[in-house]
Amino acid sequence: MYYRIIILTGILFITGCAQPAPHKELNQLTRAREQFQQKQYVQAIQILSEFLSQQPADSEKAYAYYLRGLCYQQSGHDQDPAAQKDFEQVTMLAQDRRLYSLAHVAMGHIYFESNPPAYESAILHYQKAMNYLPESPPLDAVLYRLAVSLQGIGQWTQADELLSRCFTGFKKSVYADHARRRFGARMFSLQVGAFENLDGAKQLVSKLGQQGWPANWSPQRRDGQLLYVVQTGQYNTFALAQKGLSDLTAVQPDAMIVTAKSPTH
Repeated sequence: MYYRIIILTGILFITGCAQPAPHKELNQLTRAREQFQQKQYVQAIQILSEFLSQQPADSEKAYAYYLRGLCYQQSGHDQDPAAQKDFEQVTMLAQDRRLYSLAHVAMGHIYFESNPPAYESAILHYQKAMNYLPESPPLDAVLYRLAVSLQGIGQWTQADELLSRCFTGFKKSVYADHARRRFGARMFSLQVGAFENLDGAKQLVSKLGQQGWPANWSPQRRDGQLLYVVQTGQYNTFALAQKGLSDLTAVQPDAMIVTAKSPTH
């Protein structure tokens, strides 16, 4: 479910300016925003770079850096370093607290979506963002991703507090169901299979044991269907689970990392 999130809200026009921006500059920002909304990121970046070369006021500059950072971010992970630099500029220049927070949200997403995820850096930026975010999106995304990041470094109890805020405060959010599923987890495990019949699960558990991987099965309801899910391994952090996964895929290529509460069988 991890996809590049565009955070483009009501701050799209300059706020906090001591003097109104000249007509030409406002026109440039308007054209850049239009190009961004049409996903013409290269064109938008060119317009914004020209705008920034004109030495606008800090508040206007902060907005331009933010919009250009979004353009870089949406252009692909290879452009994340450029996006990161622009968002850092925003945090130094922004007079608007919401713009400052959104820049930290964007940087949190970059670290969260990196491969492997840089959870500690994501946590730092998400926590800074939360200081000034109102109880509206993108706070739901921040709550969920901050919780996932905390789980990633083994902070399970703290993660539960944020997951609960997410699914109780944002019931219609796309993150609500994901937050409910992760709530109460206390470890990472490696899922190897999911079966409609118990015999299939038991056979896989036996096979894994013979291969040196003690496993267990547990009944789980997914989309209204009862499945018997086979898992192996107990890891406190995502990094440890990744190491286990790299070993397991030699014998079970389809294994994947999941959160888990406690083994049942």
